[in-house]
Amino acid sequence: MLTYQSVPQLLQQLGYTVAAKKYNDGRTFWDVSAQLDGWNYLCQVTPAELNGKILGLFMTSDLGKKIDTQSASAAGLLKLLEWNTKFGGQDLFGYNADTQTVVMKSRFGHGDANAEDFRIEFQGFFKSIRDTHALWSNTNGNGNVAVNPTPAPAPQPQPQPQPQNTAKPTPAPVVKSVANSTWSGTEQLAGFGKLTFELKADGKAVMIDATATVNGDWSQKGNEVTVTFSNCVYVGRINGQTMSGTGRFTTGEQAGQTWNFQLSLSR
Repeated sequence: MLTYQSVPQLLQQLGYTVAAKKYNDGRTFWDVSAQLDGWNYLCQVTPAELNGKILGLFMTSDLGKKIDTQSASAAGLLKLLEWNTKFGGQDLFGYNADTQTVVMKSRFGHGDANAEDFRIEFQGFFKSIRDTHALWSNTNGNGNVAVNPTPAPAPQPQPQPQPQNTAKPTPAPVVKSVANSTWSGTEQLAGFGKLTFELKADGKAVMIDATATVNGDWSQKGNEVTVTFSNCVYVGRINGQTMSGTGRFTTGEQAGQTWNFQLSLSR
């Protein structure tokens, strides 16, 4: 279980610099800075609580310079929204009115996460920031260069002797489309339990849970699958024949509440 002691410890195990801070209402959050592949990152990590227990984390990172609202590029901002629609799963663009900057936001809903879970989630978050640099660094429409992260100069390649009979590298596994598949298992949500997703070829989804059958939509980005319904969204990661992740209410009195789910491919 995540605690206010274990969260900074897990982040420090990854080599990140962590500073505990407090909001005006007394809630604790952490400023986290990291250096990966020559890029510098700074993000704010806020716990998501329910009844005093940490169920997950919210990560937010301010990107680039302040946006000049008088000259901001509408086309640039629309590109950010387009990216949210096409590729955004757990990672989404937003706007921080306090700092007047574009932000990248993400949610991490594993309340029993370990150091490896943290490594995967935070490096994925930082990769989304790095991969979208061209989108968010020029929203002012004047070629402003981002201040976070800062890419390091590319190293000059050095000639290396070519070994004989070098084996070819093993290609990374390719995650197949989940179209026309059914996944069954459980979700850790009070009053519910059994959970099944039927993912159709046309992007439509059917959820069968403990109380009803509900229609929705699904999308896939690599090994991440997002299933959206009228009042909630599920984001899962595929690992072989299993899918696990987090559900979140998006509307109503319970908006923002998260829970975990685990499914297996049934057909």
